Order: sequence, then structure tokens, then C-alpha cells
Amino acid sequence: MILTAKDISQRLSNQADSFVRSLLPNGKKEGPEWCVGSSDGEPGKSLKVRIDGTKAGVWADFAGNGKG
Repeated sequence: MILTAKDISQRLSNQADSFVRSLLPNGKKEGPEWCVGSSDGEPGKSLKVRIDGTKAGVWADFAGNGKG
């Protein structure tokens, strides 16, 4: 079975919740987002990672200029 980029993206987005929980364990789920203080992982709400829907995996750090 050959996977397309879209197939891979979909499979990864389906696992965004468990991935972000292991990567940033001090965060908290708020609606469709995982909120944490920064990419260093401290508690807070400045960095948000979308974990549900078509934008799963998209993140923004509202305390800085980071977006991805």
C-alpha cells in the first residue's frame, strides 16, 4: 500500500492528542486545543496546539512570534 502525503497527514492528525500530551505533559486541554506555557513545557496558556479537526497539529505561541 502506497501512502500519499494526504494519507500521512491524516494519520498524524488523528494522533495529535496523544502526541502533544506526551510532548507537553504540563498542558491542559481547552476545547479543541492543548494549552501550555511555552515549548519548554511549563504550565500556562501562551502556546496552543490544535488537537482536533482539520487544523490538528497547527500551533501558535501567543507570547512570542512562534507559529507552525
